[in-house]
Amino acid sequence: MAKATREEWKHRLIFGLGGALAIVLAVLGVLSTDTSDTGNVVAGPVEDIIPNDRAIVELQQEVGIDLDADLHLDAQIFVDGVEIPADEYNAGDINLGQFIFKPGAGRSVREWTQGPHTVVVQYWPKASSIEVGPISQETWTFTAA
Repeated sequence: MAKATREEWKHRLIFGLGGALAIVLAVLGVLSTDTSDTGNVVAGPVEDIIPNDRAIVELQQEVGIDLDADLHLDAQIFVDGVEIPADEYNAGDINLGQFIFKPGAGRSVREWTQGPHTVVVQYWPKASSIEVGPISQETWTFTAA
């Protein structure tokens, strides 16, 4: 086998460094990819929804919304079109904008039936009322299993 010329070494070096750079960039791209479950993508006064949209949950999963407490909002939870009484919000702190219902004994819902459910939470300024508005709402689904 013949000895490589100076020009051939230069080409090998350039291609070798280019290949190494491509590998390093690919590895950095993979390492910088965020694959964590960051929960729900929500905007405005909604800080979080419970459970996550399209989540598969247990039959006694709590359901609700966490609103920006600084906006002083009131809210009403509906599941499958049925209003959950406000006096049954038994998890979270309404003063902090957390309107959360957990099924259980003595509640309007003891546990969720197996299958899909739709949650609608309507919310409005506390200085107003649901009848007067303005009303906004957040809708999502979950599956109880």
